[in-house]
Amino acid sequence: MAMTEDPNVFFNTDDFAFDATYTPPGGSAVLTKAIIDHDIEIGSLESFVTETITSIGLIVSDVGKPVRNAAIVLNSDTYNVERIIKDDGFIVTVAVRKI
Repeated sequence: MAMTEDPNVFFNTDDFAFDATYTPPGGSAVLTKAIIDHDIEIGSLESFVTETITSIGLIVSDVGKPVRNAAIVLNSDTYNVERIIKDDGFIVTVAVRKI
């Protein structure tokens, strides 16, 4: 089984994942696990432009497709979703900003 087919490999451990609450605008809160990465540089080789972001990985089967301005509460901090960076159908990674 490929690693991405079982997100619980990383999300079921306190070494990587934390309890989180995902709430879409106007929607209901969902309890999930999340993995946060600070100061991640992303960019494009074609444009030579990079940016430093905070990203949060979530389990797709828990949260579906995250939407802009959804709230993620993690470790008593609240983040707003800015955009999806990657979605492989099992784990979705979003760029967030702390509010």
